[in-house]
This record gives sequence, C-alpha cells and structure tokens, in this order.
Amino acid sequence: MKKLIKHFHTSDRQEADYEITIQTGDTKFNSNVLLKIRGENGIISVPLKETKSGDKPFQNNSIDEFSTKANDVGIIRKITVQHDGKDSQDIWYLKSVKIRKGTDTYEFQADRRLDSKEQRVDLYAVSGSHKKEDYVQTELRRLRESLKTESYKMRRPRHKAYEPYVYNDLGPYFDTAPVEKAIYSPLDYPLGYHTRITALQIVEPWEAYGMDSGKNYELLKQRKARSASHKRTPQHADNDTIDRKQGSTHLPQFPSVSMKKPSEYQRALTMTDVPKIRNFVKTRYSEGADARIDQDYRRTKDDFYRMRLDEIESYHKLSRDNMLRVYHSYLENTPGSKKALRELCNCSIVSSRDI
Repeated sequence: MKKLIKHFHTSDRQEADYEITIQTGDTKFNSNVLLKIRGENGIISVPLKETKSGDKPFQNNSIDEFSTKANDVGIIRKITVQHDGKDSQDIWYLKSVKIRKGTDTYEFQADRRLDSKEQRVDLYAVSGSHKKEDYVQTELRRLRESLKTESYKMRRPRHKAYEPYVYNDLGPYFDTAPVEKAIYSPLDYPLGYHTRITALQIVEPWEAYGMDSGKNYELLKQRKARSASHKRTPQHADNDTIDRKQGSTHLPQFPSVSMKKPSEYQRALTMTDVPKIRNFVKTRYSEGADARIDQDYRRTKDDFYRMRLDEIESYHKLSRDNMLRVYHSYLENTPGSKKALRELCNCSIVSSRDI
C-alpha cells in the first residue's frame, strides 16, 4: 500500500519549463556540463549539451540559453554546476547563471574558474528571499584563483653544471592551503602529538635580522635546561659569542671563503652616495679590470692550495665529481677565479684518474 501511495504522489507531481542562461568568460570549455537544481520539492539534473540556437555551448565570452521541461522543484534553494573533466587542460570561467521558471527568475553570481582539480561549484540565488553569496568567500576564491594563475607562469629553469642552482618556486606565497585550513577547520580542534600548535624550526624576525646585519653574531646558542638534572655548558667569561676560528687552526678540506663587510654597507644608501658608488665601480671594474683578474687568479690559486683542495684523491671516487661542483660553486665568483679554478680542477681530475 505504501508503494502505491508513493507512486501516486510521484505521478501527480507537476512539471515546469526551465529557461537557463549561462555566461562564460574569456576561455572556451569543451567538457560535458551537468546542472543540478535543488528546491523545496526535490532535485533535478539537467545536462547542458545543446543550446536553443543549436550552437556549440561555452565558447569565448558567450551567453548560452538552454531550455528543458522537468518536475517542478518549487522555490529553488541551490544549484550545482559540475563537469566530467575529460580534458585536463580545460579551464572554464563561469561568470553567472540565470534560471527562469514560470514567473520566477533566479540569478546566481559565480565568478569562478573550474578545472580538472575543481570540477563543481555550489551557487545560491542572489535575491532577498534566498541566501546571498558570501562576499568574504568570494574574495578568497578570487584571490586563490589569481595566485594560481600567476603560479602557472613560473617555469623551473634547467640546471647547469658547475653553477649554483638557486631556483625558488615561491610556494609559500601562493599556497592558500594553510589559510583555508585555518578558516574551515573547527574552532575546538582536538589536539595531539601530531597537531602541535607550536611550530618548530622557525626563526624569529629579530633573529633573522641579527644574522643578516650583526657583525659578530653568535653561531651557537645554549638551549634552556628542560629538567633539573640537565647540566648547562659554561659560557665564556669575556664574550658570550663564539669565535668563528676557535679550536684547531687546521681548516677542513672544504672551501671556506671569508667575506669582509665594510661599515658603509650597514646603513641605508641615499642619493648622495650615488657618485661614490659610480666612482667605485669605474675604478674597480672598468679601469683596473685586468689587474683585478690577475689578482683574483693568484688569490684563488693560493686559497686552493692553502685549503688543500688539490688532494682530490683523498675522496671516494663516487664523491669526487660532487666535490668539484662544490669548488666551482664556492670559489668561482669572478673571471680571474673562474680561470684559475678551471685550470686547477682540470689538473686535479687528471691526477685523480692516474690513481
């Protein structure tokens, strides 16, 4: 009896005509689109394949009209626009959706980009009797799409031998996943050993400033005692900082370049410093260029033998190529040093092959 009553009510449900208008942005879309309309009386699914004019839907800056006849869902509460993502390269910029059912008109403001990762979007009618679009969420989505579009423009360069590889994809700047997690996660999140609030291995801003601008910044810091039985290391009486050359005077077989930082580099530059900088560049890099090359050539050779970098045979055969790359990365910073290093490394390679 219950099945008969249910079938009776289903057959008595009235039908309605739906006029659907969709506005597309500046990129065309080739995947199959499905529109789900949810109302107070149920939900219907409308495949958007053929327009009223017979043209191909979702072209550049197009306004497509669809018509269908289906069960009347009553007052429309929400719609869902989704696609099958058959082409992973497709990006659809959905501007707006308008549905006319009888004398009622529902407008949905989207301004969303749908791709292979985000294949569906839920929209609410923009009217006084229905739920409006959350402007905060809209702005966050716009910012996320803008950052994603800019991130696609960066391409990883090819790595060249004997040259430093300093490429950075700037992931933390356009990755919005941590912000979205903070917004959508519950306020009272259950804590545990895997959800520590305190972040590890993060340098405070004043610590970073001290490492960049401090002349004699301490290299090591004693951690605070965590228990009563912890023995603290005695600090230096004269100076709390640790000397860089403390200990044995024998330097390791690894490039070590000491950089002198004049006091003039510690302050901000002004327009009055421009003539001095121009004169410095002219006298150092233009007039005395040849002398500078010879000086760097001799200095690099002296440093190479002083640090005993010529003993390449002391390393394992599998590690020698990597050590040569380290030599180039640390010492090859001027034309003179580059010339000297090429000669020294070639001699080291020949001597290591004879062993």
